[in-house]
Amino acid sequence: MKRAYRFRFYPKAKLAEQFEQTLTLCRRLYNAGLEHRIVAYRNGQSVTYLQQQNELPTIKKALPEYASVHSQVLQETLRRLDKAYKAFFRRLVEKRNGKNVKVGFPRFKGENRYDSVTCPQSGFRLLPNGHLLLSRVGEVRMFMHRSPKGKIKTLNIKRDRCGCWFAVLTVERPTAEKRVRQTVGVDLGLHSLVALSNGETLPAPQFLRRSEKKLKRLQRWTSRKKKGSGKRRKAILRLAKGHRLVERQRTDFLHKLSRDSARCDVVFEKLNVAGMLKNHRLAKSIADASWSRLVGMTVYKAEEAGGRVVLVDPTYSSQECSVCHSRVKTLLADRIFKCSNCGLIICRDVNAARIILGRGFSVGRGTAEFTPVENPPILAKPASRFKETGSPSL
Repeated sequence: MKRAYRFRFYPKAKLAEQFEQTLTLCRRLYNAGLEHRIVAYRNGQSVTYLQQQNELPTIKKALPEYASVHSQVLQETLRRLDKAYKAFFRRLVEKRNGKNVKVGFPRFKGENRYDSVTCPQSGFRLLPNGHLLLSRVGEVRMFMHRSPKGKIKTLNIKRDRCGCWFAVLTVERPTAEKRVRQTVGVDLGLHSLVALSNGETLPAPQFLRRSEKKLKRLQRWTSRKKKGSGKRRKAILRLAKGHRLVERQRTDFLHKLSRDSARCDVVFEKLNVAGMLKNHRLAKSIADASWSRLVGMTVYKAEEAGGRVVLVDPTYSSQECSVCHSRVKTLLADRIFKCSNCGLIICRDVNAARIILGRGFSVGRGTAEFTPVENPPILAKPASRFKETGSPSL
């Protein structure tokens, strides 16, 4: 099981310039390797990662500036290209098999689309004072607010859209032993971000909607500046910081929510988020909710705690009665579920969460992925940050 730790560091001007130069060289290598592969493909030939890797010594002799970059960083750049090119062939096969996917060569990386480099196990070292020692760079002052637990596998030097630098350490941990715990079903939505099978609901925080007025003002301010001017660059940076604030608010909220939900075994509905985003009336709210990120965070945190996360089919989960299992047609605007067969009156989202919980037990029974507890509870123990009313305490 892998886990990533992200630490911010503040390089001085000369060191930041060196990192920028490394990003530029790796981006050029990526684009040159991609062009090499595209030309070979159109001529009916094949180029492998090993062939391009063997050309690195020749490139260093022809272009001496590449000698300042660690050799394994260049190799990781070519591996990144190899993964992107294999994904192109995978999509090509899916297209031939009748799947509706877009097929095209990997994109060439512009200056703003290549913002990280990867170092494998060699080429860096953590110092006792918490700083980072990089090969051919030296000691970098890093704020390591917590010690990574596990064996460090890779280091990723990343620059965000605002020009801040981060060191991302990927560590490998042993998988925790599975434990039998209480189980809760979760229904994801827009009116209530999550609704639990125990009756609790949590409204969607809508961070993007709350900041939309400010972002629109920053966007207008940016569009009025002359292209190429210093004022426009400052306006773009200010706009990027506004979007970064929204992203950080959402990430912080999802981390806290997923931590609490991972205390139980969780059953989610497997939503086709990419297809739902095609509904332009709801696309902004769906993207702001970040259902996929919530599920992904809960998955790895549940694995660390020895728990399980199961994904079930969401078909008709909002129209099926959780008591008699008869189907009642409901509209999206109907927030109360009323069963005409047994007379059940309940919150629509809570009813769907109980249906999802039942499907999780039926899917997981007898498999290694999910082991239900004896006498599965209808009402699971609520997590501490789930409140019946209002937003969670942050």
